[in-house]
Amino acid sequence: MNRKIKVFLIYAYSFIFLYMFNSLVTWLFVRFKLSPLIGTFLEALIMIVGLFFSFRYLIKKYYLVDDDKLITKAWLFHFIPFIVTSFLLFFLIFSFIKIPSFAIFVYLNLDILLLFFTYKFAVEKFIEERNG
Repeated sequence: MNRKIKVFLIYAYSFIFLYMFNSLVTWLFVRFKLSPLIGTFLEALIMIVGLFFSFRYLIKKYYLVDDDKLITKAWLFHFIPFIVTSFLLFFLIFSFIKIPSFAIFVYLNLDILLLFFTYKFAVEKFIEERNG
């Protein structure tokens, strides 16, 4: 299996795990009637930190890159377009699909596809180009 695909699949599983963990956090905040604003910030923090350290670990392990500055730059070039287009995709899908469970299903599948393209761009542009 291609190294880029293998690393992406592990990264995608970490994204899915973080998404499921954030669903648990949401449930806990609703269950105990805590502030939804704090819950949203906590979920965003969990997702950002989790994806960054997952990306960093996988690049160091599979691409043997130890330059933290390069890895951080690659992750930013991956994450910023991903998060912006992910929000746009979310609102676009929920405006067209009126069945919430189906809309979430479509959104998550398209989000994984979007995650792949932004990941591929960052790895090709920064990691493979400079690492060989």
